[in-house]
This record gives sequence, C-alpha cells and structure tokens, in this order.
Amino acid sequence: MAGALDTKTDPKQTPIGKFLELENAYRVRNGELVKRDGFESLGTKLATGGDISEGRKLALLGDELNVITNKDMYTYSDDTDQWVLKGPLETLSIDNTAVVANSYAQSTADSATNGNIALYAYEDNRTTPNSVRYTIIDRLSNSTIVGDSLLAASYIKPKCISIGTKIMVFCQTGNTLKRYMFDAKDPTTTATDLTIGSDSHADAIYDVINFFGAILLAYRVSTSGTKLVYITQSGVLGTATNGYPAATTLSGIDSELCLTLFSNDENRFNLAYANTSNGVKHIGLYADFTTWLADAQLNSYVGTATTRVRNITGFQKNTLSHIYWDKDDTTDKWKREVNDTHRNIVTGTINTGAGNLKSVSLAGKIFYTDDNGFVPVVYYSELQPTMFLLRNDGDISAKMLAQISSGETARTGHLPSMTELATNKWVFPTQYRARVEKLTTGVVFSLTGITEVIMDFDDPDIGQSAQLGENLLINSGYLQCYDGMSIFESGFHLYPDHVTAAQGTSTTSTLPGGTYRYRIVYEWTDNKNQRHRSAPSDIVSVTISSNKDIEITVPTLFITDRKDTRSEVVISVYRTELAGTLFRKIDGGPFYNDTSQITKTIKDQTLDADLAENELLYTTGNVVESISPPAGKFIERFKNRMFLAGLEDKNSIWFSKEHQPNQAVEFSDVFVITVDDTGGAITGLATLDDKLVIFKESTIFVLMGDGPLPTGAQNQFNVPQIITTDVGAVSNVSIVKSRDGLMFKSKKGIYLLDRGMNVSYVGADVEQWNDLSITSATVIDDLNQVRFTTAEGRCLVYDLFFKQWSTFTNIEAIDSINWQGRFIFLKSSAEVWRETKGSYLDNGQPIVTSYVLSLMQFAQIQGLQRIYKINVLGEYRGEHGLKLELGYDFREFYEERFIVEPQGVLYTSTWGDDTVWGEAGTAWGGTADGVYQFQIRPRTQKCQALKLKVSDFFTSTGSAGFAFSNITAEVGIEPNAARLSKTKIIAT
Repeated sequence: MAGALDTKTDPKQTPIGKFLELENAYRVRNGELVKRDGFESLGTKLATGGDISEGRKLALLGDELNVITNKDMYTYSDDTDQWVLKGPLETLSIDNTAVVANSYAQSTADSATNGNIALYAYEDNRTTPNSVRYTIIDRLSNSTIVGDSLLAASYIKPKCISIGTKIMVFCQTGNTLKRYMFDAKDPTTTATDLTIGSDSHADAIYDVINFFGAILLAYRVSTSGTKLVYITQSGVLGTATNGYPAATTLSGIDSELCLTLFSNDENRFNLAYANTSNGVKHIGLYADFTTWLADAQLNSYVGTATTRVRNITGFQKNTLSHIYWDKDDTTDKWKREVNDTHRNIVTGTINTGAGNLKSVSLAGKIFYTDDNGFVPVVYYSELQPTMFLLRNDGDISAKMLAQISSGETARTGHLPSMTELATNKWVFPTQYRARVEKLTTGVVFSLTGITEVIMDFDDPDIGQSAQLGENLLINSGYLQCYDGMSIFESGFHLYPDHVTAAQGTSTTSTLPGGTYRYRIVYEWTDNKNQRHRSAPSDIVSVTISSNKDIEITVPTLFITDRKDTRSEVVISVYRTELAGTLFRKIDGGPFYNDTSQITKTIKDQTLDADLAENELLYTTGNVVESISPPAGKFIERFKNRMFLAGLEDKNSIWFSKEHQPNQAVEFSDVFVITVDDTGGAITGLATLDDKLVIFKESTIFVLMGDGPLPTGAQNQFNVPQIITTDVGAVSNVSIVKSRDGLMFKSKKGIYLLDRGMNVSYVGADVEQWNDLSITSATVIDDLNQVRFTTAEGRCLVYDLFFKQWSTFTNIEAIDSINWQGRFIFLKSSAEVWRETKGSYLDNGQPIVTSYVLSLMQFAQIQGLQRIYKINVLGEYRGEHGLKLELGYDFREFYEERFIVEPQGVLYTSTWGDDTVWGEAGTAWGGTADGVYQFQIRPRTQKCQALKLKVSDFFTSTGSAGFAFSNITAEVGIEPNAARLSKTKIIAT
C-alpha cells in the first residue's frame, strides 16, 4: 500500500499498487493508510440570541477567530460557544472599466444591458448645446461594437432601458421627448426614433422603468402636472388598442425638481417627486393610473434656490417604500446631504429612515440586493472627489473612484440606472476625471469621461484578510481595519478639506501680529493604542493683527466608521511659528470631530515659545502623506509592509510604509507599483522567501528588493519580472505556501512554484477533479499535508513527504484556516467545523473510508488470468463493518460483495468468559490470533481484470475502522488473450 492515487492514467492501464479512488484516508507510515480525523461544529448561536445564517470568510487577529458574513463580522467565544457581533462589514468587490474618454468631456450617462450587449448613452460637449452620443459593447468579449457615435444632436439627459430584445434610449430637446430603439440582435443597425410628446418641460424631468410588461415613463409637462405613458416592447405608445391605458396627465402631481419611478409589484408602482412648494412627496398608483396610496408629503423641507432637492430615488421592500433625496448647496457643494424617509404602503405612515448623511449627494439610483438597498453617493471636492456606496441602514459599504470621481452628477433630476448583470452583481455608468487640464489663465479644469462601476456582492475573492502590527486588515468594498473591538476604514477615506482660517475677535490674546500657516490632520487611537492619521489638509494661511486669536474652521468628517460605539475622531491642528516653516501641534486639544454640526471652529492662542516644544507634523522631512487605498481583493504581508492588488486599476499594486510600533498600517498613493499588463488582471499575491509573487491567470511575476524609506527615497523594489507565461493562478484562494514552495490552481490543474522559481505540475494525480471550484488552501504542518477545499465538498489532500494525493469527502468549505493548531473550515451556512483528533465523526456522522485499487491485471491488458484468492492485511483500529466489492473485466459496476464484522472474527471471547486469562495455550480475548487478515475467494476466477473496492461501514457510532497495509493475490496466468462473446467478435 505504498502506491498513490492516480487519476491521470487511463484507469484500464493504471499500474498495480496505485489507487483509482482514495477517500478519507492518508498515509502516516510508508505502506499504511489510516482514516482521517473527524470534525465538530462550533455552532452558529449568537450571544444576543438567534443564529448566524451565512458565512463568507474566516479571519484571525492573533488567536481570535472571526467569521465574516455578507454583512457583518463575528468573533467566537470558545467558553460560551457563542458568536459576538463586532460590526457591519458589507462584502463586495469594486471594479471599473472606462467606456469612453477623449479630448472632449462626457457626462450625464446612463446604460442598459440586453444579453451580452451593453449600450451607454451620454452627453458630449463637442457641440453647443450638448448632444447625446452612444457606445455599444459586447460584454462577453469586452469588445466595442459601436464606438462613440452621435445619437441625437442638441439633446440632453439620456436614459436607457432594456426590454425584450430591444434597448431603448430616451432623451429630450426643448419640449420634445424622444425614444430611440436598438435591436440587441443587430446592434449595429441605426436606431429608429419616436416622439413621445412635445409637451415635456424644458428641464427634462422624467424617469422610465420596466413595468406591466412594457416600459412606464413619467415626465413633467410644460404646463402643470406629470404625465404617465406606456411604451410597448415593440416601441410604440401604449393605447387601449394594444392593451395599455392611454397617456394620462396627473395635474396635481408637480414634479418641478425631480421624480423617480419604482416598483416590485406586477400591478402597482410608486412615484416620488419634489417641488419647491411641498418638498418631497410620494404617491402609489395602479397600472391603470388610478391611486392605491394617496399623495402625501414626506417631509417639511422645501429649501431655497441654493438648497433645493437635487435628485430623488427609491425602492419598495415588503410593506415599506424607501425614498432617498439629496439637498443641494450651490454655494458650498461639500455641504450637500442625502436624506431618507420610508412610508408604510399599508397604513400610509411616514417615518425617517437611517438618518441623513452630510457632505455627499446622490450619484445613482438605489438598487436592492443581498436583502438591502444600496445607493451610490459622491463627495464633492476639487482635490479628492470620491464616490461611496451607502447601505439603507446608513452604513458606508464601499468606496469607488477615489479622487477621480467627477464629484457630482452633471445635471439635476438625472440619476444613472442600475443593471443587474448576474445574481448580486450590479453595474452603473458614471463620469470620472479622465484628464486634468490647465489653461494659460491658470484655471484648472478636468475633462470627464464615462466609466462603468461594477459591484459584485458574491465575488469569491472578497473578504480576504491579513494581520500587520496589532490590526487585522480586511479587503472588501474598501480596506477595513479591525482592532479587536470594532471595524473601521484603514486610514481615512477623506482628509480635511475646505479648511479656512481667519482673525478672531479676541482682544486678550497675546499672539503677535503677522502671518501664520496651518495644516489639519484627522487622528484617532485604536483599541491597541495605535495611531491612525489622515493626509494633512492643504496649507491655509492667515494674517492677523497683534493681540488677536485665530479661528480655524474645519468641515466635520461624516464619511467614517469611527463613530457611534467608539470615541470621536480628533481634529489635530498644526501651525508654523511666525514666519516659520515647521508645522507643530497647537495647544488646547484634543479637538473632537462633532457630527451634530456641519463645521468645527477651533481657536488658536498658542505662543511660538510654547509651540516650539510641541509635536511636529508627521510629514515633516518630506515623509509621504497617508492616503487610504482603493478597494481591493488581494492582500499579502511582505517585508513588514502590506500589499494590495485586485484594485480598480487591475495592474496596480499599492503597498504600505514599513510598519512602526504604535502606528497603524499607512498607505500612500506614492507607493504604487505598476505590473506589466501581459496576462491580464492580477489574480493573486503570495510571499515566497525574499520575493513577492504576483499571479495572473497565465503569467507569474516576481517582485524583489527592499522598499522605500517613509520619504519615498531609496526605493529598491525592482520592476516586477516575468518568470513564466504559460501558467498562472486562476484564483487567490487556491494559492498556498508550503515547505516546497507555492502551490496554486491554474487553468491546467494544481502546480508548484518552487524556491528556485521553477514551475512543475504536481496535480496530475488529481486531474480528474480539475473542474472543482477550489475555495481555500491550507497547510497542515504536523501531518505534512496541503488541503485544497472545494465548493463541491471534495477536499484534495497532498502529502508533502510522500508526494502523494488522497481525497477527503464531506468538506463543503467556502474557506479554511489553522486555528489553535487545528484545521477548521467554514460552510456557507456559517457553521465552522473544527478538526478533532481521535474522533471519527463529522458532526455526529461516521466517516466512511473507501479505497478502489487499480485493476488487477497480472497478464497483459486484455490477457486471460485466473485469480484464486486475495489476501487483505491491515490493522484493527475500532469496531466497524468491512465491505469488500469485486468488479470484473472493465465493467463499471461491482458484481460481488463480501461483508465482514472483524471484531467477531478476530476476538472470539472476551474478558470474563470461562477461559481463564493466562491459562496455558490461550490468550486474553480468546483463541483467535487478532491479526486483521482476511481472504477473498472470488466466485468468478477467470477474468481479464479485477477491480477491488474496500470500505468500512457503521450502524451508529464511528471509529478509526482499520489501517490498510497490503493485498496479496494468488494468480494463474493463461497464455491466451481474453475470450470474448460471439456478439463482440468481428470476422468475415
């Protein structure tokens, strides 16, 4: 029994001594196979009652075991066998792909997807006024079918929608609202157009949704009211003739500022809108345009010309309609805010939702997935415009287009649609800063292009984690940080922006007159006494008279997870001495971020003599600023730094500064490595000795050298070098470091990258299972094993000492790790199973060991042989039943079955029987010899080949069963070839 599992060889020609199947057993001593250990479930009970219902990833902070679900993270208490909630953690990946970018500016985009055909429509500024242009892409091949073509000159606000085999684009000029229709089966054919109406208001306030087997359109008319119109799947207006109500104007519904349609009902829909007289309102209508829920005002907010409602969106879930709207501020755009209200559609009751989020505005329609509503919002800034994904409970779930978002929707009353590409995978188009231009006048402006943002809530790579210092870093919609108490963003999403300083009104200050300069930093200390810092603000200068203080006004930080259950963020103010250059922290702090107000005003009266002894700004000496990294998928610790890949820029790697005691892990947009685009996007990272290995699907790169100083100087990281172009890793979860090197799953099977950077195919013997989806890879040091778990439940086990494979069954894992010296794995149901040495039950169910030996062919293939006897030798390990099955002559089924109860054969009497223990000629336990050895005498002796399957079975409690050592056959070989039946003989 020294042979290995072999699925690479034709089973009719597999050498004798190997195995066609080897389940739930592994080799401990050469020539012997033993049963694997069993698993116990840690349970799913929550300390607050109820159970965890789903799982995503396992994570360790020191010896603390955590489970990451789709929405939260929980810590396990071994003493109480319960899970404790640590905080929200929405798991999704963020990708973006540029759709169009050129020397013009594009904005106000929308898109729709029909099958694999995606159409994007957008405004373009190459003409005055703007025109609507479009691009069509084949998602399957990611190829452009129609590139940046004119659709409608002098039109604005395109909206796209898919129905049947058509994609329709709506847009408006003046009072005319039109529909353009494309055939997804023939997307290069010119679109047909139809005038919907010439009574639309010039502000183009309208929306479209799929409803009632058609497209429902609502628009503000030029006189007063809102018109409802159906467009059928063939693209014509709905009428009584084709089974739809004729266009109807609701005269009392004044959608002056914006409107939105939404529904999750076959026969009812919601209309939410806003005007300057009543603020935000909501009405429920049937498919025939009659009312089922009366028109009602959702809030008392009306606003002024500079603070009106800008955009609105909503969704319905069960008995609640959720409406989100944003309050404009045309003077200070960073003061915008998003509010939400929900209305009970049964009782009509109106309540506030999760509250308002200040400093952002809506950037897209809300969509419902993974049991929550999600809406993209955007922070406006000249320096760091960034988009975020807001969950309907108020949680910030993702960060997108950091510092390159356009900063706002180009027009009011227009939000791009959300398209579900697959289950829990959504996409929407938005504008981004394609290039920044500077005019000769010194004015800086940015050209905007169109990109699509893809949000995948089921991405198997997301949720990976790694520890550096005292924090666990977790990849999700943004890089999240855990300190043992709660979860928060790594670094700060935003640094202090829009800061002002002015002379104060104090007459008692002793500050001398002159010019002072300030920089502001957000700071926070975590549960491990590590300090987290943002990038400093831009320098703000102020000149004062003698004996005046200085008032610094800092906008409140709202976009952060460091709130509620934790202490507030500290606003640290650093100032120069009079006419000085070094920034030091002023006295009087700490100054806490206060989310109950829009700004924080801090008075400074610190004298230069006192300032000279204070802490220097951390960027002193050209130390690079700390910038929160973009959302990523892959994370790896290398040379006391953390590396991130799988970013929105698919061939970039961010790396942190070298970690220092009492400091958080700090990243910077200066510390970025670009990998050659050969082989496509990065699929994983791993450390091997002094190298960082960068995987793509068909390519492997290596990064070597030492990283830069905190100033960025002396950077010795080399340009990543290609070491192979014919093999790579399909997924980061399949990459594992063993004593031999890095093992990983490629498109061809499981490979090894050894320490000499040589690639070899080590997975040949388990090639039969190459189609399984590997979910994790873990090294078991004390057993010399590498275990590859799969979604299908079969675990592929590689023995590093014997260089042989076996398989375990019933390991339906979505992730696995080593914890407290034991292998554990996570099921999708959120159960964590822990390996238990000496137990042979999987959560109470006996483990069955099964071997199928290679075919016994003692003559040549298709030779004739007579097998008289087969002796089986092993070792008894526990009570079990032994099943031996025989199959003949290459047939798939087994034709003979032998059942043995070994304990009844090996031990014929027990202690306490009449036979005296120690009596001459006898032994304790009776007269049987106790040797685990049996002989099989096949009914059919004459055959070409014989297949033997050996397995154990149990009636109740499991056991170690038996160890398997040897099989010996007594065989006679005949000189002739096998004799076949007449029906198989071909002859003239």
